[in-house]
Amino acid sequence: MADFLNGTEKTDALGYGPLPKSASSTYLPFGAGRHRCVGEQFAYLQLGTISAMMVREFRFRNVAGKEGIAATDYESLFTRAVVPAFLERERRSGSRGSD
Repeated sequence: MADFLNGTEKTDALGYGPLPKSASSTYLPFGAGRHRCVGEQFAYLQLGTISAMMVREFRFRNVAGKEGIAATDYESLFTRAVVPAFLERERRSGSRGSD
């Protein structure tokens, strides 16, 4: 084995060779291709339902002193805000939870 590893390249612990730069962003929560998660569509349906319920039940706005919408980071598979967005919520009148 020493004949193959001359110390010029760093390898991972399993000995598969140099890791590509893209290996740090390979998170795929539902898999891909033939072995996709059977619950993926249900999970997306739940997310859509929860989002719709939140918008229907609450009115959202920035906290005092914050303006505009937080910038979005598009550099990975999943987008996210560059900085945290701080919001206030107020229950809408006429929603099921208000008295």
